Amino acid sequence: MEIRSPELREDFATGFYRSANEAWENLYYGLNLRGDESAPRGLKVRETLGCNIYISNPYDNLVYNSFRKSSPYYVAQEYFWYHSGNRDVESIAKYAGFWRRIANEDGTVNSNYGAYIFDKNYKPINGMSRWEYLVETLKKDPDSRQAILQIPIIDTLGTKDVCCTSNIQFFIRGGLLMTTVYMRSNDLNKGFCNDIPFFTSLQINLAKELGVEVGWYRHCVGSMHIYEPDFLEVVAEKTGKSFNFEYIEFDDRHPAYNYLDDYEILRNRESGGVINKKLLYMAKNFDTK
Repeated sequence: MEIRSPELREDFATGFYRSANEAWENLYYGLNLRGDESAPRGLKVRETLGCNIYISNPYDNLVYNSFRKSSPYYVAQEYFWYHSGNRDVESIAKYAGFWRRIANEDGTVNSNYGAYIFDKNYKPINGMSRWEYLVETLKKDPDSRQAILQIPIIDTLGTKDVCCTSNIQFFIRGGLLMTTVYMRSNDLNKGFCNDIPFFTSLQINLAKELGVEVGWYRHCVGSMHIYEPDFLEVVAEKTGKSFNFEYIEFDDRHPAYNYLDDYEILRNRESGGVINKKLLYMAKNFDTK
């Protein structure tokens, strides 16, 4: 284990990264050092437009470094929340209170993507949910270009919770399942750390169901950004923290276990019995912050 400062990659907003953690480190540092400033809704951000990155190993989908201190408990909770399709704000706000600030007047939120992906009552196709139809499409034609999930951004305009994700597309080529997610906007320090585990889990689960291997994951974002409280100079002023962190290499490239078993433990705010080394490291970081 060592303490290090990252070296910023010149093309930090494009190209391949080995892991979600490596991508986050470069994007966070790059946005701070070279991001363009704007202020949508009066909130100052540093952003890069047209972010287009790949994660070569989608199994390595966690942001676990000691600077960010991501919550593995919330990563797990959000996974099950998406699969529930429950848009009631209280179904998720008890784990992350910010959802109450963007809830609709009827007590619902728009950004439970599972409501549009897994719920058979949301615009079913031939009586199937969007997910079921997508699976059938790729089973019938593995070379299909129609394996796409659409999230209704337009329908949510004018609300406090405008969906950030627009499309998730899957391709099978050469026996590998590739995935591309298109987002209009992504908050690197909040959304990215939870979005990547969920979107790559769709890829991992779908590959397993189709009997193919997992290929690259691609993350395309109109505006990849950080908000002013996450600017390094603001963090340093408030906490004294510089952008140095423990550097650890984990060897679990393709976990030979069911990660959902770990998620079942973590969703209950416990970590005893968790197998994945990154999740255990995240729990230790989060519990001691």
